[in-house]
Amino acid sequence: MPRFQFLDIFCNQGPRNSLGQPIKAPAATAARDHADNTVLGYAYDGGFMAPTGIPSRKIGTPTTQPGDFTLGLGQFPYVWLSPANPGADPLRFDFDKDMDNLNKNSPLVTYSASTDIAKFRDRGSKIIWYHGVSDPGPPAQATIAYYNELTARNGGPEQTKAFARLFLVPNMGHCRGGPATDQFDMLTPLVSWVEQGTPPDQIIA
Repeated sequence: MPRFQFLDIFCNQGPRNSLGQPIKAPAATAARDHADNTVLGYAYDGGFMAPTGIPSRKIGTPTTQPGDFTLGLGQFPYVWLSPANPGADPLRFDFDKDMDNLNKNSPLVTYSASTDIAKFRDRGSKIIWYHGVSDPGPPAQATIAYYNELTARNGGPEQTKAFARLFLVPNMGHCRGGPATDQFDMLTPLVSWVEQGTPPDQIIA
């Protein structure tokens, strides 16, 4: 497959079956009123294309495999398949034939969580989400999509901001890392919002 096609399919659009159709994550079948469960790709954010170099966790070393690759291969047969199948080869997974083997209760929150959080909202609760745009794990696009659907369900941005806010961190990896402003405190603004009624319009990093 030409490199530009690989980048377009997996980095921007997400995986496709042999007909070029997007893949739906079956995890959403475990939740009512779930967000769109189309498996999304990754935006190019540049977080790992820095002068510091791409971390070995991403590309490995001359003598070791990438850490993320090893982690993913180890998790797949146990976490993502139902029933678990220790002998499954993740590199041979077929998006045409094997989708029914995926775990419908996967830990991907964006695909298995409901957008109906009215009980949470109505009791005065608050929530802050944040996501590194260079996260090589769960793609930030999925979190953005979930928040957009949550916003549509709750009457628009202003109404949703009254109880839920999303902060995106440019160039940050999975919770930290990358050439990013990845040192920040989300708890104190949340406490201030809940206890003093002061919503966070920005987070200083």
